[in-house]
Amino acid sequence: MSTPHTEVIPGRLPDLIRLLELTRGQYESLEEVVRRKLTAMKNADLVTMRQLMDEELTLAQRLHQREGSRKQLMDVIGKELGLSTSEARA
Repeated sequence: MSTPHTEVIPGRLPDLIRLLELTRGQYESLEEVVRRKLTAMKNADLVTMRQLMDEELTLAQRLHQREGSRKQLMDVIGKELGLSTSEARA
């Protein structure tokens, strides 16, 4: 016999997995931008450095938004499990 708790989790897992995969991809992109920026710094390529700084900022902002989405999703899952917000987000 399933409880309401066990029904919510499978329904939310695909959303959580998708969100985490997107987040991982963005961190990988950020790593690549930072590597390219370091190379530009070594070569004193100011134009490329500026472009990469803009890319880095955009990725950092997206990651911040994804983290907010993750927290909201964990709040929903935690609420269904009877957890506090801090426990759900841990």
